Amino acid sequence: MRWCFVFLVIVLCFGCTPPEVSEVVGSKSFYDLKAFLDSEKERILQSGIQLEKTVILNGKKETQILKEFDLDIEFSELYASDINRTSWLDKYEEEKKEEQAYTRTYYKVRDQSLEVKSLKVLEGDSVPTLIQIIKSTDNLLNQSDKKLTYDSSDGYSIKSVRKSVGRPADTLEILVEFK
Repeated sequence: MRWCFVFLVIVLCFGCTPPEVSEVVGSKSFYDLKAFLDSEKERILQSGIQLEKTVILNGKKETQILKEFDLDIEFSELYASDINRTSWLDKYEEEKKEEQAYTRTYYKVRDQSLEVKSLKVLEGDSVPTLIQIIKSTDNLLNQSDKKLTYDSSDGYSIKSVRKSVGRPADTLEILVEFK
């Protein structure tokens, strides 16, 4: 019984100590795309912007004005392109270049097995104005290439080409203008 009491005291004293918190917990190693898109969603919703969405699938075109829309769905491909993952800290190299009124940040993949091959961010006065993402996947049956562009003043576009064995290439272009 005495040993049980000693064991209980040791567990209570040492077993319930919170782990030490490192300063880097929660910090972002690469550009915080998610935070940017969250702020853009808020800006768009507050300003009452409408979306003019054009979809071109294998040459067939359709355009709609969207007064009601879900930006989580509209931005889903952009959100899926966020490279801020702890396991990817060594998978991308960063290059920053200061230009006249802009800062251009370019992230290039080191590990070709990752879908996001590059992420470019153009910032003016520390405010992102243009984001460009190149994605690519390749396996025995399919090859898919995507180019995503987000312009905070105009809108965004997604251009995709998918090639499958034994089929002609499928092309998809989504153009969304802020109105």
